[in-house]
Amino acid sequence: ESLASFLSLPSSNLLQTFHSYNDAATKGIDEFNKTHFHNTPWTDSGPYYCGTVTPVLHYCMGGLRINEHGKVLDKKGNNIEGLYAAGEIVGGIHGRSRLGGNALTECVVFGRIIGQEID
Repeated sequence: ESLASFLSLPSSNLLQTFHSYNDAATKGIDEFNKTHFHNTPWTDSGPYYCGTVTPVLHYCMGGLRINEHGKVLDKKGNNIEGLYAAGEIVGGIHGRSRLGGNALTECVVFGRIIGQEID
């Protein structure tokens, strides 16, 4: 009841959604071709925890060009003296097809390289 109230839904709608999800889990597939159903069955009594999720930028696939030392390059490919960049401000080392999970590694690696470069 409290979850339905928080979501501004009739509790009957929420319970029907739980029951439909459990039925799909039992069959092993839902109307959207989902085949993995973790943490089922969902019960009518909970407890359930709810939060708001909003869209955010996951990873930027473009940005400043840098060389192997983290130095920012101008349009002609020349170093911009004293300007370094690392992380998601740069175009990345993956081009158009970034490997998932590599953003933090890229930040750490180029951060270390730049730190050594300006030390």
